[in-house]
Amino acid sequence: MSARVETAAAALLFAGVALLVPGATGVLGAWSPDPGRWPRMLAALAVPAFAEELVFRGPLLRWRSRALAAALLAAYVAWHPLAAALWRPEFVPLFTSPAFLFLTALLGGVALTLTLRHRRLWPAVVLHWLAVAGWLLFWGGPSV
Repeated sequence: MSARVETAAAALLFAGVALLVPGATGVLGAWSPDPGRWPRMLAALAVPAFAEELVFRGPLLRWRSRALAAALLAAYVAWHPLAAALWRPEFVPLFTSPAFLFLTALLGGVALTLTLRHRRLWPAVVLHWLAVAGWLLFWGGPSV
């Protein structure tokens, strides 16, 4: 299967799970129209999508190792509460919630799989961006 098809399928799968999990846990807020989110959605392509994928999946392009993949996934999940604590303390309750951490691990695992299967970073970057942009578009998630 091509990287594009797998990335689209992964995005749909992730979106389906993400829609189910937050509905039961209240992680995501209610949809509200906000024209200010469009610039944030565009900015999310650089940070977090590209920057985080470069750091947390990029090393797998050179060193393909299950131990490294597991360590990078754990670091990726742990990074989110740390980043919130360092730069956006108001998001610490959200970024430490079990539902958010589950979705972060799921997104990281799928991005990791795409990176290993296709030996390219762009499918993971696109998937990550679609997840963040969807969150911003439909639920007005935290600004980047």
